[in-house]
Amino acid sequence: MGSQGYIYQETGIVYVPDEGFTETGENNNITAEVDETIEPYLKNLRSFPEGKRNCYTLKPKAGRNNTYLVRATFLYGNYDSQNSPPTFDLHLGTDLWTSVTFDSNYTQVFNPEIIYIPTTDYIDVCLVNANKGVPFISALELRLLNNDIYKAQLGSALQTLERNDYGASTTQPPISDEMRSCGLMEKGYVTLNHVADTRTMFYDRLWFPVGTPDLVTVETELTMDAMSNNDYKPPPVVMRTAVRPTTNNDSLVLSWKPKDPTSGYYVFMHFFEVDFTVRVPRQFSIDLNDNPWFEAENLSMDSVLTVFATVALKGVELKLTIAPTNVSTFPPLLNAAEIYIEKNLQQLHTQLEDEDFLGLVLAMAGSEQSLYPAI
Repeated sequence: MGSQGYIYQETGIVYVPDEGFTETGENNNITAEVDETIEPYLKNLRSFPEGKRNCYTLKPKAGRNNTYLVRATFLYGNYDSQNSPPTFDLHLGTDLWTSVTFDSNYTQVFNPEIIYIPTTDYIDVCLVNANKGVPFISALELRLLNNDIYKAQLGSALQTLERNDYGASTTQPPISDEMRSCGLMEKGYVTLNHVADTRTMFYDRLWFPVGTPDLVTVETELTMDAMSNNDYKPPPVVMRTAVRPTTNNDSLVLSWKPKDPTSGYYVFMHFFEVDFTVRVPRQFSIDLNDNPWFEAENLSMDSVLTVFATVALKGVELKLTIAPTNVSTFPPLLNAAEIYIEKNLQQLHTQLEDEDFLGLVLAMAGSEQSLYPAI
C-alpha cells in the first residue's frame, strides 16, 4: 500500500496505490533492515489507528456472479518501531474471514486467500480492531478465475489451506512443533527468504515448494505448454517436478485429521508425466479412506490430469491413497496438490485458527516418515 504504483517483474502484474479504495488510515514504511530483502510492493503499508472497522471496496470489471480469488498480504516489518505485531480480524463483507496474528518474528509474511462468487458488483474487505494493536495491511489482490474451476456448494467459499509444489528444489524451512501446535503453518505464514517464487500469469496463485525426503523426486528441465493445458492451468514450473514412491508397488498417501469432522474439504491434485523415458503409461487409481474414489487412469505426457472432489470431503480422518493398478509397470507420481476448507458465507465465523494444524502428510504407504507442508 502506498502512493506509487509498481510492476511485479515476475508476472507483469501492476500494483496500484490504494487511494480511492479506502478513505481512512495512514501510510507507513517498514524498517530499513527488512526493506532491503523484499519486493517494493511490500515496503510500505497502510495502518488504521482510528475506528473499529476500516474497509476497502473493490469493484471488479467483471462484476457479480463470477469467481474471484481474494488475497490479502500482511508484513509488519516493525514499521512502528514497537517490536510488537498486532492481532486483529479480517472480514469479507460482514463475515469473519480470519484473524491476523503473528509471533515475535516481524519478518513473517501472512497471505490468507479465499475463493468466492460475490452476489453484488463490489467486494468489501475490512480490517476490524480487536483491541490488540493497530490493524494494518500491506497488499490486497483480486484475481478473476475461470468460472468452471474451484467449484463449491452454492453459498459457500473456499479458503486456501494448502497449495503445494512437490519435488521442488527450494523447500520451506523446518517448522517447530510449537508453531504447529499454535496453528501457524496452516495460516499461510512464510519467512521473507521463502516466499513462494512460482507466481505465474495463470491466475497468479502462490505455490509453496515442499521437500519429500522419504520419496523419490522426478523432474525435467523442459517447460511445455502441455503442462498447463487444462482449465486449472497449473504453472509449468510447478508441473515439471513430481514425487513418487521408492518402489513400483508402493502407493502415495495424502492424509490429515480435521479437528472438526463436520468441516468440508475440497482437494485438487494435479498430475503430469515428467519422466520421458517411460514407454508404458503409468496407471493408478485413488481410494478415499480405503474406498474407491477415482477409477484407474493412464498418466499422459500430452496433457495435465486434475483430480478433484465434486463434493466436500468430511470425516474424522481423510486419507487419499494413490495406488498403482495391477497392470501398471511404474509407481504413481504427484506433481502438485491444493486443499481448501469450505466456508459458509452466512456462517463464516469458523475461524481458520480454530483448526488444529492441518497435519497434511504425503508419504509412502507404511512409511514412518512424513511431510508437513509449510502453509
